[in-house]
Amino acid sequence: MSDLDQRWNRLVDAARHAPAPASAPVSAGWVERVARRGIAARSADHPRAPETLAWGGLTVFAAAALAGVLFWPGPIATATDALGARIASLPREVPHAPRLLPAPLPPRPALPPARSALAAVTRWPELMSDFPFTSRRTDTP
Repeated sequence: MSDLDQRWNRLVDAARHAPAPASAPVSAGWVERVARRGIAARSADHPRAPETLAWGGLTVFAAAALAGVLFWPGPIATATDALGARIASLPREVPHAPRLLPAPLPPRPALPPARSALAAVTRWPELMSDFPFTSRRTDTP
């Protein structure tokens, strides 16, 4: 028995021998107070301040970004050109991948010559013995 199993068995034994907790019965007044709080919480009309604040912040951020682009385009254009040049030069900086050896071809099965295969097929008693492509005679029109 592992250490984990022994500890589990001791925990189960301790839970069996522990006295039951004394639970006081819940009064009807307490249940009524909790129910009234729940109903009041559901029916209260809360303003959606966090969403309004988020839209306001987004509007301010968009206005600041637009003002930055319109009134101060020099640094933004310079940074954009530098970033574009860096991205364009990236393929020249990355080393080429090493050449890999071609994948080996799968081995081809060794087949008998066509004449011996046809001769073997013609010896099967289940098949017709006179195939049109095995005929010795030449048909002339």
